[in-house]
Amino acid sequence: NANNILIRRLMYLQDYTLLEQTILILYFQSLLAGGHPLQGGELRTMNQTLLSILEHISLLEYQKHPKEPLKEINNSGGDTNG
Repeated sequence: NANNILIRRLMYLQDYTLLEQTILILYFQSLLAGGHPLQGGELRTMNQTLLSILEHISLLEYQKHPKEPLKEINNSGGDTNG
């Protein structure tokens, strides 16, 4: 849906691998949201893709702030870098 803000943002993504991984995750999410179980290697592929995206994000954040680790995580799921 070209009206979706996430889809519009993805249209500007320059990293083809990240775009491909994101499309895969959206595909798997749509299957699960539609009540369709993942078949065969789909669950493995979904897990590998999620891990790759998380590794990509964590590397980008580390490169931006290599000497500033997260100091504390509170129980509500948010972070407090204060």
